[in-house]
Amino acid sequence: MSKEHILQTAYKMAQRDGFASLTRDGVAAEAGVAMGSVNHHYGQMIELRKAVMQLAVDKKQLELIAQGLALGDDIARSAPADVKAEALNPLL
Repeated sequence: MSKEHILQTAYKMAQRDGFASLTRDGVAAEAGVAMGSVNHHYGQMIELRKAVMQLAVDKKQLELIAQGLALGDDIARSAPADVKAEALNPLL
C-alpha cells in the first residue's frame, strides 16, 4: 500500500475518532497494512501525525486544527491566523 493511502486513512480516522486517538496499530489495521508499512513510510508516529495535521491545515479542516491547537501541535500553530481563529471560534 502507498504512503498516500496510509495518510488518507489516518486523516479519515482523525476526523472520525479525534486527532489524539491516532495510533500506529489502529492506522495499520484500518489501512489494511502491516505496522512495518506505516514505519517504512513515516518512521515515527509523530511524522504521520505531522502529515495528518498538515493535510488538515491544507484542507482547512477546522475541527482537527482546533484539536491540534489544544494539543500544542506545531503544524496547527503554524496555520494562518485567520484559520486558527476560525477553528477556535466555536470554542469561545
